[in-house]
Amino acid sequence: YNEILGSLLKYSKVANGKYLILTGSAGNGKTNLLGSISELLVNLKQTTIFLNAREIEGDILDFIFDELGLPDLYKKHKEIYLYLVNLLLTVQNKFLFIIVDAINENDSDGFGNQISAFINKIADYSRAKIVVSCRNEYYKESGELFVTKIFVDGGATLKRMRPAPQGRGYRI
Repeated sequence: YNEILGSLLKYSKVANGKYLILTGSAGNGKTNLLGSISELLVNLKQTTIFLNAREIEGDILDFIFDELGLPDLYKKHKEIYLYLVNLLLTVQNKFLFIIVDAINENDSDGFGNQISAFINKIADYSRAKIVVSCRNEYYKESGELFVTKIFVDGGATLKRMRPAPQGRGYRI
């Protein structure tokens, strides 16, 4: 009983964290799980951005702004725009979920440093949550790139999940 409550507490802390790094071996269902989570978030009327890391070129925020079709004026004033989005989400009592799938599949020079800087920049906003996925091998090699700020609430790593029906995942 105490073990189950301990696990529930651990997972609730993960849900309240700023970011989550989902790792697993190739073909383990990380993309399916993230797709199901995205669908659930959209159905719950949460603002959700799902990105495939292979498609990201250059600055990640610029890429997001381009994909959303935002005017260049917003790109020039990214900090103000993100602050206003964060304020609007606070008023609406909602969150912005940015999900970046398969970061190990982007072969661009310096992408590891870019994703690390992006995570740390977005983590400054109280209503933003980030989920990234990668293969175990990539995380073991590059895991130190991600964390350059330490939060009291932590950003736990969820490892080795098996996809299950209805968007659930079970630990292996």
